[in-house]
Amino acid sequence: LGTIHHVRAQYLQDWIVDPQAPMSWRLEKAKAGSGALGDIGAHIIDLAQFITGDTIATVTGRLETFVKERPLPADSHTGLSGTAGAAGRGTVDVDDAAAFLAHFRGGALGVFEATRFANGRKNAIRIEVNGSAGSLAFDFEDMNLLHFFDGTE
Repeated sequence: LGTIHHVRAQYLQDWIVDPQAPMSWRLEKAKAGSGALGDIGAHIIDLAQFITGDTIATVTGRLETFVKERPLPADSHTGLSGTAGAAGRGTVDVDDAAAFLAHFRGGALGVFEATRFANGRKNAIRIEVNGSAGSLAFDFEDMNLLHFFDGTE
């Protein structure tokens, strides 16, 4: 790909779009440690650094929590498919989405997005890398296809 100029990476899911989806341990900082950035964003950060062979030097970004409270689950052992109970509401104290710009040590610019609020996306890990000699693009929801453009032809 030559000298890497741009990296675009997304991890899009939709499992908590419904504001009536019940609280889960993933939505509590004390149990999960972080929200979408740490849960799914970490995967695209690792992927981008692995593919480029470069590391991120600086970032600037934004975290957002769209639904601040959710119904408590009917069962304390509820996973992603749980149902809401009648026992009140719990506070969501982690991010639902993260977006940030990155600068790689080698000079490339990166645009990253991680969200659990992308309707219709179940596990969309997407990455595109543009370099001076070509480009690669991959989408996990079409995992048997790798797009490659040879910029030297």
